[in-house]
Amino acid sequence: MKNIIILIGVSGSGKSTLGKALSEKLGILFIDGDDFHSQDNIEKMKKFGLLVGQAFQLRDDLFGYLSFDTGKPSLNDFKQAKITLPLIHSLSKVGKTERKKIINDLKNFKSIDKIIDFVKVNKGIEYSEKIMNDLITQSREILHSYPNSEYKRSLESLLDYIIRRNV
Repeated sequence: MKNIIILIGVSGSGKSTLGKALSEKLGILFIDGDDFHSQDNIEKMKKFGLLVGQAFQLRDDLFGYLSFDTGKPSLNDFKQAKITLPLIHSLSKVGKTERKKIINDLKNFKSIDKIIDFVKVNKGIEYSEKIMNDLITQSREILHSYPNSEYKRSLESLLDYIIRRNV
């Protein structure tokens, strides 16, 4: 019986590089899955992966402003002074003085409740949700170019999960 090694990962994660290195080291045949797809298909799925990743990250960024128990440390983005899209959008709505104060409070982990309220008042959550939904819509458009299959349905389920996840 022949041993078969299958490498699975997202686009750009190094599967081909690792596969080629393993092939040379073990003296076995290497077959790159990309060789079975057109360049157009590879580019579409690469774009799909980037869009999905961005939408997932936006949902993650929103958890700090919403009252979900996500399983990750509470207020972690604030503790790390991360300036995510909801805050970026909100900061773009105010003058330089208020921007500096909010950023300073964030850096010093002060007035977090006020920062959250600031983002809500300045529509940072709604803006970020709109961007996230636009990314999901673009992802769905890419999927619509493929025939129906269990794989396509799985990817569609992933898109639904990203939008409604609360963990």
